[in-house]
Amino acid sequence: MGKNHTLPEGLWTYIGELTWEVYGIVYHARAFAQIEDGKLKGAIEIGDVSIGSSALMEVVAPWLRSNFIENPYDGCYETEDKYYIKSYIKGTTINCLVVRYTDVRKKMNTRIVLEYPWTLLQDAKFKSRAGKMFEAPKILVSREHLYFSTLAGGRLSMFIHYMNPEFYGAGKTITGDENNTEYNKVNLDKYPKKKEFVNKFIKEAEQEHIKFEDFMRAKKHHRLELQREEIKQTNVDKDVLKKLKDLNELYKSGVLTKEEFEKAKAKVLN
Repeated sequence: MGKNHTLPEGLWTYIGELTWEVYGIVYHARAFAQIEDGKLKGAIEIGDVSIGSSALMEVVAPWLRSNFIENPYDGCYETEDKYYIKSYIKGTTINCLVVRYTDVRKKMNTRIVLEYPWTLLQDAKFKSRAGKMFEAPKILVSREHLYFSTLAGGRLSMFIHYMNPEFYGAGKTITGDENNTEYNKVNLDKYPKKKEFVNKFIKEAEQEHIKFEDFMRAKKHHRLELQREEIKQTNVDKDVLKKLKDLNELYKSGVLTKEEFEKAKAKVLN
C-alpha cells in the first residue's frame, strides 16, 4: 500500500486483505479486528487505489467517483443509516467524511464484494488469531474517511473505523435491525445514552478527519469545513508542567532519590 496508516490504540488482529488490478489500477485493502472479553469491539478497513500511469488519471477519476461515491449500493450521499456527511466533490477531487451505524448481522450475511470487510469477518467464522470464538455486536457505529485528487498524488485512500458502542458507555444494544434499532436517527431521542455517544462520536470523527487530511496532504481548498478543537492550557497547567520538569531534572542529576522524586511528584499532581 502506498501509505502507512496508524491504527487507533488497542490490540488489533489482522484478519485478511483484498487486492485486484485492472489495467495498471491497483486496489489493496486490509482489515483488522479488535476483540475484547470475547466480543468484537471494533474493526478497521483500510483501502488504497494506486494508478500506475499519470496518463490514466483523467480517465480513472470519473470511474473512482462512480464506484466509491455515487454507486447505487452506497456512497457519499444521504441514506437513512447516516448521521453526518461532509464532502468536497469537484472535478477529479473527492473528499468525504461519513458517520453512520451498521446492522452487523445483515452485512455479514450479505455476501457481495462491495461489503468488504464483512465477508472476511464471516469467513473467519467469528474466530480470533488465538482461535477463540468471539461474538459479533448487533450494531457498529463508524467513521469513514476518503480522499482522492489528481492534484495531490493521484492516490485514493480510505480509512474506516467501526466501533461497538457497548464498550464506550452507550449501554447494551437492544435491537440490531437497522430500521428499528435505537441507533436509527428517528429513535435516538428516546435513548439519551445512545444519543450522547453518537454526538460525541461525530465530534471525534471531525477531528480524526482533519488528521486524515493532514496525512493525505490534502490541498487547502479541498479540505472540509470542520471545527478544529482548540487545546487550551491554563497558567495552572503550565506551572504544574514546570514543577514536574524541575523535579525530573533534580532526579536525573542525583539531587533527589527515586523515593523523594515520587513523593514530590505526587504532591505537585495533587
